[in-house]
Amino acid sequence: MLRLIAVASASIRAAAWQHHRTLSRQHTRRQADLYGGQDTQRNEDIEALKRAFYGGGSEDTFRDAAASDARLVATANEFGLIKDVPLCRWSMHLLPHQQPIPVWIINQTILNVWQPQYTHMFEELVRGPEPWLYAHVQLPGGRDNIGNPDYDLKNETSLAPRTGTLMRVARYEKQPDNRWAVWVQGLARCRVEKALRNMPYARADIRIIPDGEAFSHFGGTSAFPECWSAALLEDEAFARVEFLPPPESADVAPVCQFDVAAATAWDGEGLEGIYAAPLSVDADARNAADAADASLLAERERDVWLKLDELLRRLSSVSPTAVPVSVPVPSQILGLLPPDGDWPADFALTAVAARLASNVAPPDPFNRRYTTPPGGYPAHRRAARLSYAVWAVVGGQAQPVLDARTTAERLALALRRLEALCDGLAAEGG
Repeated sequence: MLRLIAVASASIRAAAWQHHRTLSRQHTRRQADLYGGQDTQRNEDIEALKRAFYGGGSEDTFRDAAASDARLVATANEFGLIKDVPLCRWSMHLLPHQQPIPVWIINQTILNVWQPQYTHMFEELVRGPEPWLYAHVQLPGGRDNIGNPDYDLKNETSLAPRTGTLMRVARYEKQPDNRWAVWVQGLARCRVEKALRNMPYARADIRIIPDGEAFSHFGGTSAFPECWSAALLEDEAFARVEFLPPPESADVAPVCQFDVAAATAWDGEGLEGIYAAPLSVDADARNAADAADASLLAERERDVWLKLDELLRRLSSVSPTAVPVSVPVPSQILGLLPPDGDWPADFALTAVAARLASNVAPPDPFNRRYTTPPGGYPAHRRAARLSYAVWAVVGGQAQPVLDARTTAERLALALRRLEALCDGLAAEGG
């Protein structure tokens, strides 16, 4: 009997939600701009209202973020907690460290923002102090589930994922029809700790989540909580190196560029301000640190490169006109090849990387096609960057990529995806 009541209750709630969604869409259509954003006087009136409503801040229609603040994470003694951050909840994913591809987007792109709640969000965001940070957390079903209580992050049993990506607005341009073009970069994996509100757009307290290998690099569980603070300080130190501002054109590289002219601001010494990690995050962090294995990470990194090379060779055999050097692999990924890899004789990607390197006059920080990491770049950071960047090639389900606790786990997901693609090509004779 209780089960029948639960089923009936769920059916009634679903029917009510469907009715609410239909009415909302009808109302939206009735209130749409009949002039398609082309009424100049109307646009000027809207801008005047915005200036009166938002007050202060920048009124520029085009603006770059300050080049010096590529990233700002929470202070080390807050253990990655950033309070009251805007949330963007679209149906696609955005990942750390990487132009639009089908289904979801990798970490650096230009957004075309037209939805009222998000034009409002970005308007408020850029009128505040820099850095302009927000979190992207996927909403399954997109607008169909806006307002659906089953996907409300304030609900402890929400069906929506809580892990997403901390994003930075690097540049924006307001369009005459009130749309926004927003250049964004994915900075780090994050998790919603506490949802604060849903309307007119969501806001939440979020926490940056380093990979287990980052904790392990600084001592692991035997060095808690110092290793947590050190991992965040390392993130901050490499921000300028890893996130070169994107170009003003629409030619945005799939992966954030290294700035080879920049230097890190911290050498890993002189760590201060260590406090006890909150219990809510301590257990998860310790588990991630325990799962980290440096030798396994190196093995997975090598396996991904070998399988990626195999994929390209199989693609070449399926398409006789293609040669490995012409297969469209983002050159930013090839810049992540381990410099000391002992590769097989038929490994083609080293030759491709060498060819790209010969066409770049180093140092050229504004070359968006091939840049290797600066000297001394940590191996665990190189592998972590690859664990996100490789998805620009292989596609697939993105939420498990964000949910992975370690870089090795994320690379294992990429390896399985590469194997499936290679098996598919082999079945076609490739």
